[in-house]
Formats: sequence, C-alpha cells, structure tokens
Amino acid sequence: MTQIDNEILIDYNKGMSKSILDKIFFIDKLDKEDNINTLVDFGCADGTLISKINALFNDFKFYGYDINAKMIELAQQKCEYGKFSDDWNELINDINVDCSVLNISSVLHEIYTYCSKAEIADFWNKVFNSGFKYISIRDLMISNSTIHSSDINNLLKIINNPKIDKNLLQSFTSRWGSLYQNENLVHYLCKYRYVSNWERENEENYFALKLEQFLQKIPIDKYEIVWYNHYTLSYLKQKVKSDFDIDLTDNTHMKILLRKKD
Repeated sequence: MTQIDNEILIDYNKGMSKSILDKIFFIDKLDKEDNINTLVDFGCADGTLISKINALFNDFKFYGYDINAKMIELAQQKCEYGKFSDDWNELINDINVDCSVLNISSVLHEIYTYCSKAEIADFWNKVFNSGFKYISIRDLMISNSTIHSSDINNLLKIINNPKIDKNLLQSFTSRWGSLYQNENLVHYLCKYRYVSNWERENEENYFALKLEQFLQKIPIDKYEIVWYNHYTLSYLKQKVKSDFDIDLTDNTHMKILLRKKD
C-alpha cells in the first residue's frame, strides 16, 4: 500500500470518528430481555466504532467484517479483544445470531457505488437471511420529496461563494449534474467538506438508494421496525449555515433498528 493510500485511510477514519455518537444510536434501544451480547460491525474499517462502543459498553463480544484486508489488519491492532475477518462465512459461523446485533453504518452508499448488481443482492442476502436478532442501519439517504428544482437563492449562495474551490465544484457538477436540481445541490452540500480525499468522495453516490426504495427492501415477514428516524445531522446543518447561509431543510440521513420477529 502506498503512502497516498495510507493517508486516504487515515482521513477516512478520522472523518468517521466525528459522527461516532450518531452511529451508536441503537445501543440503548436493544431490549434487555433479548440478552444481546454480540455486536457485528459490517464494514468495520479500522475498528474505530467498535473501540468507541467498547469504551462505553465492554460487555459485548465484538466482531468486524470488511472486504479491505488493510482495514482488517488495522482493526485487529486497535481492538485486540475483537475478531475481524474479510471472510463473511468464517465470521458468521463463530456467532450466535440469536444474541447478536448486526450494525451497518455508512456502508450502504459505498456498496451501491462500488458493487455490481449481483454483489448488492448478495449483500442484502447476508443482511436479512443470516438470522440476526437485530439489524441497525444508518446512512446518507434522501427521500423522493428532495427531487425538485433548487431554490435559486440557495444556488446563488453556492456558486457565488468566494471561499469554495471552483474546480471541485466543477468536478462535482461534471460527475453528478447541475445544482439547479435540488437533489444535486443537497448532495454537494453533504460532500464539499471532504477536500483532502475529494477524488474518492466525489465518485461515491451518497444518494444511490432513496428512502422509499430502502423501506421496500425490508422483509416485513421476518423483521419489524423498532425505531426509525429520517433527519439531518446537526453538525451538517450548522456547517452549511455557517459556510453558505443556507438553511438545509431536506433530510439527508436515515437511522433504523430492526428486530427479528419471534
């Protein structure tokens, strides 16, 4: 792995750490009577989330899955008490799913960006057919109501802002389309801060899966919704207001906790 690759990994994991409290929303919503003692982090990266949860709730058994071997190596170094693997079957065979919560945080948009249709189908098969008692999902996600023409005043506040990098803005619109479309404008506002790893972030489709599409994925014969929230990160709202004087009113994130039916 090159020096540049390592720097990208460091930036990625630092950025992930900032939203850690939002990522562990599900912990206090697990029914104590279900005796959940195992947490499986799907797309565990360098183990940052697991390390943060362990610092607060160290009575879990921790498992992490990631297809990136370098991330697995970093995670095992950071969390010696956990088990990490890039082999899903190996990991799942060591777990009692009836006492486990599967956590999927900031992973959906990457899967829909980089994976084939067959790989996406395999992902959902792993999620819903492995038998986990709980499934926690958090990611960037807009609803179809976000798809309309942009507020022209918001558009002007972006394109006439002297502080933004016009080259990055141009690369964004070249990749995703005009900011005259509100979906693209909101997409840009979720993305513009990631300057240090812009090339990678700009390729990722944050909104590849709309809320309505996601909800249709849930097998209601197997799982019920315990808790759900469609919202915008407070930090993101504040940052956009500070940088552009724009009130971000569209919901950009989704959190949901599913429980397997008895």
